[in-house]
Amino acid sequence: MKTVKRTENLNSRPVRPICVGKSAVLTKNGTLYRTFPVIALHQCTSDYIHFETQDAHYHLSFSPYPFATAAMQAPLPLAA
Repeated sequence: MKTVKRTENLNSRPVRPICVGKSAVLTKNGTLYRTFPVIALHQCTSDYIHFETQDAHYHLSFSPYPFATAAMQAPLPLAA
């Protein structure tokens, strides 16, 4: 039976490069976090990383308001 992995959406930065086979080390508000070893790196841009470990999918955003800006793709029309 296939298990469902949790999803972690974080405004965080990696301390070192994220490599398949090694644990990711992240920093958030001065605290260090270490993951299980990375099994896949799905997407990597200048302000976003999506990688997978044995128990979770991690979505790291480096922008100051990471997930609020995605909801603001198009401005709302003004009321008449």
